[in-house]
Amino acid sequence: MKQIFNAAGVAQVQANQLLLSPTDLAASMLALQTNFSDWMNTHFILSASQQSQIDTLSSLFKEELAHAIADELVAGKVITFAKDEAKGGKDDKEVLMMYSSVRTYTFNTSSIQSDRTLQILIRYR
Repeated sequence: MKQIFNAAGVAQVQANQLLLSPTDLAASMLALQTNFSDWMNTHFILSASQQSQIDTLSSLFKEELAHAIADELVAGKVITFAKDEAKGGKDDKEVLMMYSSVRTYTFNTSSIQSDRTLQILIRYR
């Protein structure tokens, strides 16, 4: 079932992907990496404007984004996603893809863990 392309919809698609068997998840992530635009259209209800913007993203950025998303989901991680709403006549969007590093110290074991999480933000400027 297609989801609305907002934070709740992205969270639902991620949850559905993470429930897939390893074989089905691998196939889905291969589809994502092979054709980002088609994968997005398969999983989300996109307006004509959103579909056009996805289609016109640079090939390099789409490839980086697709691989980053696939790597996180295959690792069983959830991606933080936020999408601003247009305000004040602003209509120029930008997509930010960033990683956040997390270091955790556990007192009982004196262990230090390092991890990173992917964050994607769509904002108006």
